[in-house]
Amino acid sequence: MFASVASAGVNTWTQIHPTGHSIRVVRQQPNTLYAIDHQPARDGLLRSLDRGLTWQLLPVEVDGNVPFLTDLAIDPNDPNHICATSGLSSWSVLNGLICSSNAGADWTLRSVPGTCLRHATFAFDPLRSERIYLSTDYSESICPSSCPNAISDNSGVTWRCADLPEVGDRTRRMVPSPFERDVVLAVGYSGLYRSSDAGKTWILVEPTPAFPAPPVNFENLFTDVVWATDQIAYAASDGAGVYRSEDGGENWFATLPFPTQLDSRPWVSNLVVDTFHPQDVFGLVKASASDSIHEVARSPNGGFGWYNPANWLGVLTGIAIDPVTPNRVYVSSQELGLLAYDFQERSVAGDCFAYPVGQVLCIKNNRFRVESRWRDFAGHSGIGHAEPQSEDSGAFWFFSPENLELFVKEVDGRAFNDSFWTFYGALSNVEFTVLVKDMETGAQHGYFNRSGNFASQGDIESFPQGEAQTAPTSTPLPNPLVSKTTTAAPRSTSACTPSATTLCLRDGRFAASVTWHDFTGHTGAGHPLPITSDTGSFWFFDAGIYELAVKVIDGRGTNDAYWVFYGSLSNVAFELRIVDTTTGESWTRSNPSGTFASGGDIEAFPQLP
Repeated sequence: MFASVASAGVNTWTQIHPTGHSIRVVRQQPNTLYAIDHQPARDGLLRSLDRGLTWQLLPVEVDGNVPFLTDLAIDPNDPNHICATSGLSSWSVLNGLICSSNAGADWTLRSVPGTCLRHATFAFDPLRSERIYLSTDYSESICPSSCPNAISDNSGVTWRCADLPEVGDRTRRMVPSPFERDVVLAVGYSGLYRSSDAGKTWILVEPTPAFPAPPVNFENLFTDVVWATDQIAYAASDGAGVYRSEDGGENWFATLPFPTQLDSRPWVSNLVVDTFHPQDVFGLVKASASDSIHEVARSPNGGFGWYNPANWLGVLTGIAIDPVTPNRVYVSSQELGLLAYDFQERSVAGDCFAYPVGQVLCIKNNRFRVESRWRDFAGHSGIGHAEPQSEDSGAFWFFSPENLELFVKEVDGRAFNDSFWTFYGALSNVEFTVLVKDMETGAQHGYFNRSGNFASQGDIESFPQGEAQTAPTSTPLPNPLVSKTTTAAPRSTSACTPSATTLCLRDGRFAASVTWHDFTGHTGAGHPLPITSDTGSFWFFDAGIYELAVKVIDGRGTNDAYWVFYGSLSNVAFELRIVDTTTGESWTRSNPSGTFASGGDIEAFPQLP
């Protein structure tokens, strides 16, 4: 096991492992990293469970044969499902796609079309991960194949050929959209292709760049393509810079001013995009056709201007970005191994408002900027809409302004441990990500909630003020076991009456109240703060600091019941009680001391005849 000196450097590149290439971040477990490690006559996988602080080498073997690994991908919907392409080599006879369903413990071989996967790349469809896109690169003379562009709709059991309109063309990479089902972009020898039917038919949307005249025996080929949003995509090229699309890949234009000197044209490959800020793009670059790829370039404005945040890093073979805390960038180098970089850019508090209106919370006197993204059970994704609540707290809605889904607060705990503390509570179990930035230090901290989980969390070390370094990405703790009781009572005609301890929801039909018990034995009642007709919150100790959010949803159209969701931003013990004033029925949940609790009950108040 290799232990790095530091998990990453702030505004500097830090080695996190001395070897490895094709580094990947697991989308659903962003603390987990994988990379291919070429050993003498034996390949293996490097895995880190703590963002590169420590590593373990996983040997890879299929039926006694050792593969020569050429590309690696993790199923975006199942972090235990890993696949890699294995090509023929002087010491490996395995040719195909090898996959593991248990995070690399065991592997099986899945046959693929073609005779050789020397430079093959592949991708899982983020919206249907049993669909796999396989490209065998441009090397037809090395790896001839009657089906160089192949697609499987059943996890590699059977394959169909992706026939491009330019006869005989081969793709370097096919990239399915994570935003719109069945839409795919492809990098071909003849240019950029787009399909809207999962690769059954294709349109050549941008021919191979022809500006300016290339050196002898060289063509300006596209090298990579990446999605930023459902409309914005970027493409890189060898010799013609970066292209951008603003209509879902149907039309493209060059973003860089291209100099005429051959030795200073932009040669770009391996693009990645900040998941929260689609204008922030990273790429691997070189200065000329004869040069090696050894620099990292960054564009903070959608590809229209670039700068180089790195000195020489050796010959670079890959780049990845943390999807939850996207100021963390990883690269792989032939000479230096795996490297990490944490971008920390100081901003004045007022800069928080420079971001899109309604998409960010600016709290604690605008020192902290909070953003959120969500992904529902059907794979649709979007940006959380911010609703400020107090100086310290705010909320986000995902689907309807009346239906708040996520509450966040920032607490000044410097007197206790010289840190600012981050708390959040969810009233939804869709997948979501929360990103918080300290505008004063530039540090960022991200949190990820997996689909199907109701999450609450309190992090009292999210923003240490000593060295102002980015804290590790965190994953919410599992839901605690909580007690639930539903009691029937005689029907009542009295609607809820708001008071200092009663929150009225859904036009006064439901009355919510909460009692709390802190760590020193003090008890009290929560004070309500109405927000929308469905949603409200309670404060326990300070009127400016929210501790518990609750909402009641009319789900009668689905299961003939009213639903209750709650999310706590505190880990003191509490009991939440909601009464249906029409029927007299009550519903309670108890949270034990020391636990951050969120939950949802879609059968809280069944409407039986």
